[in-house]
Amino acid sequence: LAKRSLWPAVGALSFLAACIVGNAVRLAHYRRREEIEILRLIGATNWYVRAPLLASGVTLALAGSGLALAGLKGVQTGLENALNAPPLWIRIEFIPPEQAGLLAGGLALFALVSSWLAAGD
Repeated sequence: LAKRSLWPAVGALSFLAACIVGNAVRLAHYRRREEIEILRLIGATNWYVRAPLLASGVTLALAGSGLALAGLKGVQTGLENALNAPPLWIRIEFIPPEQAGLLAGGLALFALVSSWLAAGD
């Protein structure tokens, strides 16, 4: 049952996260609405308007994933010695650099798509 429900749960949570990130980016861009209107009135292309919005979304995602990884490392360091003692002898290791890179890259890609959709107005 757990194996069959894993991917639908991942899909549902990804969809929910995309909605939340898209709405957060849309709210952040709502402040720039007047700037965007002025840029469009003077003839700016869609790409010229969207590029800074996409860059800010990706930058925020990379900063957030960096903070999340730093917090995770702090928790792992704090619990490493506490749990690796008698009677538990539980050894906790930090995630490999490849997985940390995939996490940051996945979040950046997720933010890029969400920013693209949010800036589409």
